[in-house]
Amino acid sequence: MYYKEDWEKAKARLKALWDNEILDRCCVSVAAPRDGKTNVHIFAQGECNPDDPKDIEDYWMNPERILQRNIKRLEQTYCGGESLPLVMPNFGTSGHCVYYGASYTLKPETIWFAPVVDDIEDHEWKYDRENPFYCRQREIVQYLAEKGKGNFLVSMPDNCGTLDAIGHLHGSVNALMDMYDCPEALTESIATINNGWTDAA
Repeated sequence: MYYKEDWEKAKARLKALWDNEILDRCCVSVAAPRDGKTNVHIFAQGECNPDDPKDIEDYWMNPERILQRNIKRLEQTYCGGESLPLVMPNFGTSGHCVYYGASYTLKPETIWFAPVVDDIEDHEWKYDRENPFYCRQREIVQYLAEKGKGNFLVSMPDNCGTLDAIGHLHGSVNALMDMYDCPEALTESIATINNGWTDAA
């Protein structure tokens, strides 16, 4: 693997780990900047014009631009031990809320979601596989996976925390109150959002 010189050895150790064995030592993961100062975290910010909405959208939605800023990051990253060169498509934390209609705003440093559900007890959750943002996510991930062959790995997007997704859709305070006011409806909503999350994965 291009950004992991000792990939074959690391792969053997990781395989042993999954087989509940130890090859020669325990697995460790250390990612560090080669120059001692560059931010090489998977969420390290790239550059875009904060005053230009079109540039902000291009920053988040242009797969080649996403690829190039991650290549720049990977070139500066030392992957020690079993640390792997990884590109994580970032569509916002618990971004699978969009598959159920959450509105979103692209900002230079994050993707912000706004509630769209008024009453969780009466709401009919509709999973939309044709949602434009979902379709674009798939295109971006497919592009990165194709470009990453032999070079780096592509992870799942940060579609985690179904209760967080419900917080995006219904409002965080409302979701907390639902735990007390209508726990059955909240439990059913969690199961429904989880089904969409599983399908999207």
